Amino acid sequence: SVALTGLSVDQLKTTLDKYLAVVAVKSDAAIKIANKKLSQTIQVEAFSRDITECAKKANDVALYSQALNFGLGSLVQGDDGRLSHFNRAGTAAWASYRYPIGFIFNSDNKLVQDLAIGGYIRASEAEIVSTGNKTTPHMSADTQDYWIGLEDYSQSYKVAAQFGYTNVSASEAALRKFSNHGTRYLVSGAFQLGKDSGLWIDASYGNARGSDAARRDNTFLITIDFAPPKASDIFGLSK
Repeated sequence: SVALTGLSVDQLKTTLDKYLAVVAVKSDAAIKIANKKLSQTIQVEAFSRDITECAKKANDVALYSQALNFGLGSLVQGDDGRLSHFNRAGTAAWASYRYPIGFIFNSDNKLVQDLAIGGYIRASEAEIVSTGNKTTPHMSADTQDYWIGLEDYSQSYKVAAQFGYTNVSASEAALRKFSNHGTRYLVSGAFQLGKDSGLWIDASYGNARGSDAARRDNTFLITIDFAPPKASDIFGLSK
């Protein structure tokens, strides 16, 4: 604040000029600080967008590239229907591999088509498995599962085929009659009914063959799915 009591007109004018000069200097400084902070904010936002876009592209490349996964675990089993009285129920190891045969992205970096082949293997030792027998409902067994599959994916359809083999060998000689093995395959496809309609029809067929009745089965399923289309598609604004 400035005290103006007892000042002449000239003194008042001089004092007012000095006061306005100080205000102008402080205003310029404040504007410079504000502009600097705004510039820093814009730079941070631009950097954040670049990081997000880079991460998205990296995820897309990783998702549609070769992939190897493996693991090792200890199995436990508890009371049926309850999370209690857990006991060790074997050891399992698994691995999967995916190899892209080819994939195509459009100018907007959106996936147009993806064709890949993959495989899966799982083996366990002394795993507690179901026998399907009322007198001896469970047994300890060594198991092996092998799968191989092919997948073709695009914006308007998804097609996949899988084939697998399973082997279960009882750990105890007295329970060898419950040992079994068999093959399975599943073919599935999903097709979009109309461009950008959000309406899909899914169909799958599978067959299983094995050494006992529990391994022999067939499955056939048809479903219709609806996903709401994008607003741009509803109003005809999509490219």
